[in-house]
Amino acid sequence: MRINQKDLKQIILEELTKADVKKIAKEESEKAAKKALKDFLKDDLEKEIQKTLKGKASREEIVDISKKVIKKLYRELTFNYPHIIDRMNI
Repeated sequence: MRINQKDLKQIILEELTKADVKKIAKEESEKAAKKALKDFLKDDLEKEIQKTLKGKASREEIVDISKKVIKKLYRELTFNYPHIIDRMNI
């Protein structure tokens, strides 16, 4: 069975209402906008983070904060859950 172009257009028009067309167009435009925004923000954020992390002071701050968090976690684990540390494989 072969369908010519005119019949195909008519079948499609019968199936799709204006609301359907608007919904599909809206979804497609939102997807495209989100993708473009995501790529743009990702590149921008990467550049800013690289600029910030290049400084020695910021690296030292990150190291200090990480050490404090690890110490507090370790302290919390040893006092409240000593059996967890006993089961750790090193």
